[in-house]
Amino acid sequence: MTFNVLSLRIAPNVLKEIDALATDKHVKRSTLLRDLLNKGLKQTKIEHAVEQYKKGRISIGRMAEVTGLSRHELFKELKEHNVSVHYSKDRLLMDCHGIISQN
Repeated sequence: MTFNVLSLRIAPNVLKEIDALATDKHVKRSTLLRDLLNKGLKQTKIEHAVEQYKKGRISIGRMAEVTGLSRHELFKELKEHNVSVHYSKDRLLMDCHGIISQN
């Protein structure tokens, strides 16, 4: 895998924490930073999708596409963020029928 080089400024105390964690995990600083960025990006995408759903701008299906999460995981995220699920009776019946048909 190839990587692009990125330069950024980090406060000394944050860099010290990064280095301590990298040492503790026995990984290179760059490996830890890539992991932290990936996790942060995923969480930020989830939070943004939840906010967009809350405002009625996207559907559960679109949230799943954007975040890569299953519907079950999305419902869990919405619950954790205290967001009500907008679910019509027709959609519920369709989803329940799909579950029953699979069994």
